[in-house]
Amino acid sequence: MKSSHRFPLRRQIVWGMRFFTILTSLAVGAALFTLSNQYVRANSLQAAEFNLRLVATSIETSLESADALLNWASIDSTVRRYISQENINGTQTIAAYEAMQEKYYSSTLYSHILRFFVTNENDRHLQFGPLNSSAALNRTSVKQFLTKGYGMQFATDPLLPGSPSCIAISQPVRCGKGTLHRGSTYLALDTAIITDPAAGYSLTDGSALYWEMGSRLWQIENGSLTEIENPLREVDYTLRTGSNNGVTEQTAWQGKVQLDGQKYYVVKVTLNGRSAALVQLLPANTFLLHYGVYLWLVALGTAIIWGLSFLMQHWLERVITRPVEALQKRIETVGSGNFAPDRTVEWNNELGDIGRGINQLAENVDSLMTRRVEDERRKQELEYRMLQNEVNPHFIYNTLNSIRWMATIQQYRYGGDLEIEVSRIESETLCRDCMIPRFTLQPLVENAIFHGLEPKGGHGSVLLDISTDPDTGDVLLRITDDGVGMPPEQVAHLLDEPAEGAEKAEKFRHVGLWNVNRRIRYSFGEGYGLTIESEEDVGTEVTIRLPYQQKGDTHAADITGG
Repeated sequence: MKSSHRFPLRRQIVWGMRFFTILTSLAVGAALFTLSNQYVRANSLQAAEFNLRLVATSIETSLESADALLNWASIDSTVRRYISQENINGTQTIAAYEAMQEKYYSSTLYSHILRFFVTNENDRHLQFGPLNSSAALNRTSVKQFLTKGYGMQFATDPLLPGSPSCIAISQPVRCGKGTLHRGSTYLALDTAIITDPAAGYSLTDGSALYWEMGSRLWQIENGSLTEIENPLREVDYTLRTGSNNGVTEQTAWQGKVQLDGQKYYVVKVTLNGRSAALVQLLPANTFLLHYGVYLWLVALGTAIIWGLSFLMQHWLERVITRPVEALQKRIETVGSGNFAPDRTVEWNNELGDIGRGINQLAENVDSLMTRRVEDERRKQELEYRMLQNEVNPHFIYNTLNSIRWMATIQQYRYGGDLEIEVSRIESETLCRDCMIPRFTLQPLVENAIFHGLEPKGGHGSVLLDISTDPDTGDVLLRITDDGVGMPPEQVAHLLDEPAEGAEKAEKFRHVGLWNVNRRIRYSFGEGYGLTIESEEDVGTEVTIRLPYQQKGDTHAADITGG
């Protein structure tokens, strides 16, 4: 039967191809846009990093020259003798002065040096630089240069009021094994060692170049340094590393920051061994200037995808949709019960193989169904006979013993105290017309006598009640005894399959109940079988539920009267 909500294959292919084309276009466009964005951004950031590294290298060269000058002043024997010996003559003083003068004028930093001196921080000082308006050094003024300790820092010259900030580098002079403090060396450089290398630095609109030292920040602009409030303290930097001859080395730091509602990228290159760095700020919208070409590429790629999609759709309809519809009709024909082969669906391709398979399947289904029905019938008969064979010896044994036991009572023990009778029959037609499987009542009556009445002395009654269920019309046979009864936990397992290690007498009772219940359910279904109710010292009631089977009805199982 065809559903009114079917979604035909042709429509699925059409809409599937359109949906696929749209998704592919979006995916390709997004991928190209993302890749171009990443490419442009990565190239821009790498270019900024490279340019910053060039400027940083130039600044590092100057600072290394400054370190070399200070180191020379700290270790030169003539200068150290001048500031460390207690008694010094004029010749030694002149020699130390000339040595420092020669080093000062020969330094590559000569044009950038604002002040250069070495001192024992008491009464001996050697000083050079353009210091015409400076006060002389003495024990008190020297300490003003060293109030912030040794190292590199931005400072103003305390003896040149109104002078611009400079880069001050100082270090101690030690004698002996490096533990005895003899004095200090000091070098002040103008900020041109930073601004000159950055003079030709190219910045895009909105970009900015900074010099960062410690937690302070200066903007490099128009050949000068201007200290500003540091907005980059909270930037979450990521370290980029590179490899040089298999050795991983630091290249630069990259991060992002939001300033005045605008997104910026930050590139920072630190100077080796110093707490200083060059920082460039690049606005994120700078990269959008390069996207025009990539957008044209995205549009061209999308158009090509759509054209290929329509060609693919036409081809799929010819080689798949139409053959599949023919196969569908063939399957519907087979499903309706017509198993005759149809050779028109046996094309010379894989779908033709399916058509040949459907034809072969149709030829085999009929014989397979016939064999299946016959096998099931034989299987049911075999299992039923196995159950019948299993219970027969037990019933024969019980029947023989019942005859012997009942005779002995009659003669010696109970006389007429044992009563077995039909207490009620709802309708005589039930006894006359209804059929029940063989060996159904016998084992239940025997169980009532042997296991219900015998343990209490053999006297009592076994009553049989025959009626029908008014709701379902099923036949109900109730066997009731007033014997010793059973506890609930025993009743709960009476219809389970008997365990191998059970005692003989208990196993006989268990096998009988389980076998009868199993045969009834096998013959008529899970809704039929035995129901057991029992109470200790009161008695037991077993109810057999059977379908109303009249004489002449047929059933897979053997239901001849028992």
